[in-house]
Amino acid sequence: METRVVYLDVGKVGIERVPLPELRPNQVLVQTHQASVCGSERYYYRGISVRPQDEARGRPDQRVESGGGRPKHAYPLGPLGHEGGGTVVAMGSAVEEYLGGGTARVGDRVGGLVYPTYTDYWVTDPSHVQPIPEGVSFAVGCLYEPLGCAASARASRTCRSGRCGNRDGGRW
Repeated sequence: METRVVYLDVGKVGIERVPLPELRPNQVLVQTHQASVCGSERYYYRGISVRPQDEARGRPDQRVESGGGRPKHAYPLGPLGHEGGGTVVAMGSAVEEYLGGGTARVGDRVGGLVYPTYTDYWVTDPSHVQPIPEGVSFAVGCLYEPLGCAASARASRTCRSGRCGNRDGGRW
């Protein structure tokens, strides 16, 4: 089975067909319903990285670019998408439940926490998706990853009277 995958280059977006990896016993196959654009992907499109540790991932035929004192980045970047979700259409024989609990079933609507959701289908470990509750839209359910980022940022910072800083007392 093949799937379309989105790659990002500076100022360009490309789509390629690639074979899906074989579904292993501990994995699920998800058909994409929605994928959001991450803020970092907007920067990569413009050839900018926010932090050196966020180096762009690339494919085997990548090239590395740097300039103007910026760190090196691999392009084309991809496959893209980590703020998305879809429907579980197949499960490996060992899949029983999601990381946070709940029985995993074919037909479950899930939000994705990892790359690549800019595809028709993706294969992943069930710990990388979370079920979207009944009554919650895909548009909201696909925001698990940015919600996790926001919660983590809040947990690692202290804010009082409009002054924010690190837990160790440093200001930013």
